[in-house]
Amino acid sequence: MPMDVRRLLASETWVLGTGDERAAAMCLWLESWHQVPAASLPDHPRMLAHLAQCTKWQKVGAHALRGWMKCSDGRLYHPVVAEKALEAWVEKLLNYISGAAGNAKRWAVEINTATQRLQLVHAVDMLRNLAPASRTLKKKAVIAIASGSPPDSPPDSGRDSSPDSALDSSPESSADRKGQGQGQGQGFIHSAPIGAGAVGAAIAPMSPLEQAALMPQRKEGEPLTEEQEKLLWSGCRYLLAEQGVSPDAAGTFIGRLIKDVGGDRALVFDVMRDACIEKPLGVRAWMRAACKQRHAGATPKKSTASTHAGFDDLNYQHGVQEDGTLAL
Repeated sequence: MPMDVRRLLASETWVLGTGDERAAAMCLWLESWHQVPAASLPDHPRMLAHLAQCTKWQKVGAHALRGWMKCSDGRLYHPVVAEKALEAWVEKLLNYISGAAGNAKRWAVEINTATQRLQLVHAVDMLRNLAPASRTLKKKAVIAIASGSPPDSPPDSGRDSSPDSALDSSPESSADRKGQGQGQGQGFIHSAPIGAGAVGAAIAPMSPLEQAALMPQRKEGEPLTEEQEKLLWSGCRYLLAEQGVSPDAAGTFIGRLIKDVGGDRALVFDVMRDACIEKPLGVRAWMRAACKQRHAGATPKKSTASTHAGFDDLNYQHGVQEDGTLAL
């Protein structure tokens, strides 16, 4: 959890606090970073004393809680810690979107980041309301996605060229500018509604994986069309790419599966459809096991009956009279 040292040492909480009060305040800032929602604390004296690692809570509690405010969910929030948590959440989403764009270009697949883009637009909206001068809001990639015009290339998640543009606020700019850090989290209470244009820009068409998962189940004995095979292949390649399998390796893998089941393409493509629905973590091992199991069930078993089969059905009393003689 990096600290904005200049901002911290100039805050009233630090300047006016005793050693015990500073230690308690620092512990609360650090603990709030790992709470859910991030940047929040429970509004309970005993819990606060425990989180502050303080045996003299009644004496230091009032000063240690400077700047904290109770919100509608009943928890305490600090605006500066919330600002840093939002910045970290935006960075995390930006890194995910950037990585997904790079993987999509590398493996020639489509990766749907609509959910992450929508979350980023929402987080940027909250951060803009809380800290309009935040340096995170000045990044080109953030501006592009939040404004509804995502870049063609992977977003640049690097820092803005003017590092001091947003961190020169004085301690007097708020009631108490203190705890800082970097982490993850959501759950902040107050935010303005997201604009309709931003929401529309964050919604992308269905990925090949989602399209393949929606394909109807093939009926027994019904052949697959070329279009169905193409759709299932695209979805399965997308799923394999998400787990680090290149297109060439994916083609080799599917070809080996078809060979292992005696050339039954329909069986393999049924397994590919189910894999697109289930999305197993070890997709290749899962598909191998599924193909093997279904192929074994579809192969007629050899008869295990002996050459003496049917003797139990014979009537050995046929033609024998009651006195034991044979009826001629």
